[in-house]
Amino acid sequence: MGRVIALYGLSEGAVDTLYRLSEDPETRARMEYREKARHDHATLLHAAAMEGEARGEARGKALGEARGKVLGEAQSRAEIAMNMKSLGFSPEVIEKATGLRPESIKPL
Repeated sequence: MGRVIALYGLSEGAVDTLYRLSEDPETRARMEYREKARHDHATLLHAAAMEGEARGEARGKALGEARGKVLGEAQSRAEIAMNMKSLGFSPEVIEKATGLRPESIKPL
């Protein structure tokens, strides 16, 4: 019995009461029912947390990919504009070819 007390942090009186109550089949059935309900509740909470985490990861991944795509396209346009500028194209032609604004092309 000392092991049970140490394991669950129960007093000897509490353990005695628990043993006495568990001898009654009806009381034992109620205790098992409550324990099962607690376990089921904890399982549902864990499943919901895992689902929420998966949703968050998926959303974060999608947002990151979208942001990366936008940044990559902007970088590509800037590189194309720089190449066109070095080849002597006018700012108007570069603007039409890349879709960049004239004020974005000047500093390149």
